Formats: sequence, C-alpha cells, structure tokens
Amino acid sequence: MAEGTAAPAPPAEPDVATLELGALRSAERFYLKAMLSAPSMARARAMLETLPPEKRLAQTCNIEALAQIGNAGEGFAPDVVMAEAYARSEIAGTRLAASGAIFRSEERWYGVAFDCTLSDDLTSVTAFSYRLGADVTEAVLARLSKT
Repeated sequence: MAEGTAAPAPPAEPDVATLELGALRSAERFYLKAMLSAPSMARARAMLETLPPEKRLAQTCNIEALAQIGNAGEGFAPDVVMAEAYARSEIAGTRLAASGAIFRSEERWYGVAFDCTLSDDLTSVTAFSYRLGADVTEAVLARLSKT
C-alpha cells in the first residue's frame, strides 16, 4: 500500500435500505392454525394467550412468517425470525409490517420483509405478504461480535 493511502473501508453492514429483497409474494394459504395445533407447540399456544395485544400480534406474525418461508418452495427450513433486526416494525391495529426482518435457516441468516394482518381477536391470519432476501450471515455475525 502506498504511503498516505488509506486502507479501504470495511463493507458497511446492511440496513433496511440495503437489504436485497426479491419479488413480493402474497400468501394464498395461511399456516398459523396448523403450526399452533402441533403438540410441540402447546407451550407456545399457552404463552401467546398471556401476551399483551402488540406482543401477541408480533409473535403470531413471526410464527406465520416461519411457516410461509418454510413452505415457499425455496428449500429453507427457518427456525428463527427476527422482525426488528434492521428496522422497527410498524403496528396499526391488527396489522404488522416488518420491513427489516431476518430469518435463520440451517445456520445462515437471510433478509425478509413481511406484512401480516390478523383477525380482530388476534387468533388467525387474514392477510400475509412477504419478500425473501439475500444471505446476510456475515453482517449478522459481524454485528453479534460487536456486542
């Protein structure tokens, strides 16, 4: 490196403006009831009922997001969704819009944005759309190593 030449800046970690997201997909089927009816989800079902409305909305939409991604035919097996990884979710009534979310599938992290609307009693999904994103594993690991 020549004297006086600065080293290149490390790549910036992605934020909601730089997450690479694919085409918008609108769900034709909702999976929440099937997911929550599984015996292994008994504890989750009970926990959801005790949450205040905004937290219940967020957790319920996260469950639907896991199922939608897992059933998208892209080969993902998601086990975690973080709706507010890169941006705060917006909540209006029974609708949650997560523009800066990520999910983990087989130890890799990917961007995702989703819009989820629940019934008035927060027990069923009435609308869900999403955009799958690129692999952001390195950025996520870099962020975790800073904490």
